[in-house]
Amino acid sequence: MSAPTICPKGYKCPTTGLSAATICPCGTYQDETGKTSCKECAAGKYNPDTGRTTACDANCASGQCSYKGACSCSWVHDLTEHGCGTWSDTGAACGTSNVYACPAGYQCSGHSKDICPAGKYAAAGSCSCSCCPAGKYTSEAGKGSCSSCWAGSYQSSTCGTGCSTCSCGRYSSAGASSCSYCWAGSYSSAGSSGCSSCSCGKYSSAGACSYSTCTSGQYSSAGANQCNWCAGGSVSSAGACSCSTCPAGTYKATKTASSCTACTGDKYQPSAGQNSCLTCNKKACGGYNTATSCYVGTDKVQVCNCPSGYTRTAGKCTRTVKTCTSPYTMQSGTCKWTTYSTNDCVNCGTYQSYVGGVGGGIGQCRSCNVTFTMTPTTTTETTSNENCSWVCGGGGGNDGIGGGLGSMNNQIAM
Repeated sequence: MSAPTICPKGYKCPTTGLSAATICPCGTYQDETGKTSCKECAAGKYNPDTGRTTACDANCASGQCSYKGACSCSWVHDLTEHGCGTWSDTGAACGTSNVYACPAGYQCSGHSKDICPAGKYAAAGSCSCSCCPAGKYTSEAGKGSCSSCWAGSYQSSTCGTGCSTCSCGRYSSAGASSCSYCWAGSYSSAGSSGCSSCSCGKYSSAGACSYSTCTSGQYSSAGANQCNWCAGGSVSSAGACSCSTCPAGTYKATKTASSCTACTGDKYQPSAGQNSCLTCNKKACGGYNTATSCYVGTDKVQVCNCPSGYTRTAGKCTRTVKTCTSPYTMQSGTCKWTTYSTNDCVNCGTYQSYVGGVGGGIGQCRSCNVTFTMTPTTTTETTSNENCSWVCGGGGGNDGIGGGLGSMNNQIAM
């Protein structure tokens, strides 16, 4: 068998002959005879061996690439041209679109492409996954971004995989890392995005889950953190927005009263908005203190009931005015003699125990005790005194000395 005279496959020769034949290096091949050069492996392929006689068919693995004539593949992120956060599929050619940014939800660094776990995320082209910040979360692996916690929930930690619901009395907006307390005068149920203001007649403290109702005798305006007591003389029912003033003739009986109480019996109240009734004052009916009773009139004021001999004038009992007849004149409110003689017996309606009025004060009658009726009846006075049957002098001088006796008329002239 004769020796070959042509350059074999897997080799290159300066001429078509065998002189100085050189084996094809790695990254190349020669699948023909009589060639003066070797063929390079295509980009994305590689050949680690020498003297290859067939086309390069080894593909670069994912995440790697190769240029034309490569003995081996390079990690794409190790290349300045691509850098961290890049990736490739199998058989990728370096420097082309076969190398692309690491997909969202993955991290591409070292010699791997790893999916981001729940609680983390990565945008496209990321070298590593990042934790979701507080107030956000990812509930699944491979997310390119985090979701915000919905209103009424929160996430206080980083790398959160979900959100917690705000408890009652608290609230939050979307993306919250914590829940806020409802302000005083408002309230909320669990999972609320805001708080509801208390309506009038209601109240609440900070962080309240519900409102409380004002009790009777209290009131509140909308958004109140407490109830106010009604002012003196005004009342309210439970849950009132305002108080009602008690009208004249009524009063506020207790601090928690829901309605006004009418003054009864000998009680009255002429003014509105009062906490008590007034008691009828009999003495106030007149200086004589002679009122037997008083009552509440239609105008809600005290009215005096006056006894016989007294007249109600300007709301008070005053003694009925009487006139004096001759020979008597009014002196300091009393009928007294102006002139007199022994036979002038005064019509006192009282009595005089001395003849001619001597000794008891000339020209002056003495008062009898009450309950005995005198005569005549033109102006009757009530008296009770056995001395009211004394006699007058019968013919003596005006000093009453030496006169005879005669009957005393015991008449009043007032």
